[in-house]
Amino acid sequence: MVITVTLNPILEHRYTYSAHDNAPLLRGGIYKRAAGGKGINVSRQLKELGIKNTALIFTGGESGRLLKSCLTDEGINFTSVQTAGETRSASVIEFRDTCKVQSFFSENVPPAGNEISEFIKRLEKLITMADVVIFSGSAPDTASAEIIKKGIELCAQADKISFIDTYGPHLEDCIKLAPVIVHNNFDEAGLKNAGEPQIIEYLKKMNDSGVKISLLTNGEKEVYASNFGFIYKIQPPAVKTVDATGCGDAFCAGIINGVQNSFVFKDSLKYAVSVAASNAGMWEVCKVSADKAGRYAEQIEVVSIGDKMNLLNV
Repeated sequence: MVITVTLNPILEHRYTYSAHDNAPLLRGGIYKRAAGGKGINVSRQLKELGIKNTALIFTGGESGRLLKSCLTDEGINFTSVQTAGETRSASVIEFRDTCKVQSFFSENVPPAGNEISEFIKRLEKLITMADVVIFSGSAPDTASAEIIKKGIELCAQADKISFIDTYGPHLEDCIKLAPVIVHNNFDEAGLKNAGEPQIIEYLKKMNDSGVKISLLTNGEKEVYASNFGFIYKIQPPAVKTVDATGCGDAFCAGIINGVQNSFVFKDSLKYAVSVAASNAGMWEVCKVSADKAGRYAEQIEVVSIGDKMNLLNV
């Protein structure tokens, strides 16, 4: 059982156009509502892979009601904590001819203190039933970010796997609590222009801080990973990118799939990179089917870099 935690879910109003003619007024777009947010994306992809999961979210107002309706229609299991504030929304515009996506977001309305307390209570109960808990995406404010820190501590107490894929001012404090798995992209990790020596040093520091598995992705560029101090590099397969939205979430779902099915770590990496590449080649976000998820795995090579073995002091 996997629990996905999304503190900042979003109701998407998606408009799809076959072409963009730069006109000031566009007509005839195909409209669809969709549930968004990084943890929800992970839940959606896990469902496609046949991994039982539940999404824990905040919802409020009419947007929250519609978001829950979208999740129900998709068959995604969820439990929500009601907020007085309105769930954020976005207009997402797709232009299929140029593979261009534009998004326009509403304001964030952070949850209140009593809503945060209720969320933590709900999380604590769910952790008892979970194997893996993944905390995905941003936090609306500093107060709600405390949920992630508390969640890491609760997972450690219950001997469950904590997996964070978050960013912002709270990230450093979360890492100090030594979650089992951490995923970030290069920008979030402060490695935007870093060379390989700096990347290796970063992964070593993560291992020294108690993080068992560290994962770094960078769009179509190399993926770096550390597993108990052993460091690897992976070149993603070349695919025609249609929409890169959710690729990081698809990657995380692939890693969780490997954990749940006891894959060898290198095989988990290959599978996760394959799921992410498959997601990049389609418009639907994190809906890569199980029969296509691993289609690129055999052509992906995992290369060991850095130290070849951990040295023991004897």
